[in-house]
Amino acid sequence: MKINKKTVALLIIAAGAATAFWILYSSRDEYPLVLSNTPSRGPVVEARTNPKLGRYQTHLTDPYGRTLYISLDRCPDSTLRSDCLDDWIPYLVNPDIPLDKTDPILSQVSTVWLPNNIHQYTYLGWPLFYYRNDRNTGDVKGHNITNGNWVAVLLHAEAK
Repeated sequence: MKINKKTVALLIIAAGAATAFWILYSSRDEYPLVLSNTPSRGPVVEARTNPKLGRYQTHLTDPYGRTLYISLDRCPDSTLRSDCLDDWIPYLVNPDIPLDKTDPILSQVSTVWLPNNIHQYTYLGWPLFYYRNDRNTGDVKGHNITNGNWVAVLLHAEAK
């Protein structure tokens, strides 16, 4: 039986494409926003406006416009239980991006140590997280869920 070289080449290309597709989309189930929860460029946080947040529209995002959240039901310095990490993905530090302490917002960003010698970004001491179900830039699906214990980091709040 003679094997056609074009057929073999097409099968190899198809197998490679299928593998790449599987890797990309199976990773999205674990981290739906990106293949990594560490920024590849700075600044590490930005202030953006989103009308979905109602009156207090200005909130904190990563450099790609993905909403960042904090948990109000615990102390800023404490660590999350592992069951919380199913829905809340820590925003991890990229050591190659320096924190700009001259910017009024960035000057409030710091880091906290996690187990296994990992660092997580914090804002005003509160660890920052992504919400698993925020699939697109500008999503704020994690805001005020779980009885208001998880909220987007709102900035420039107006007095009532």
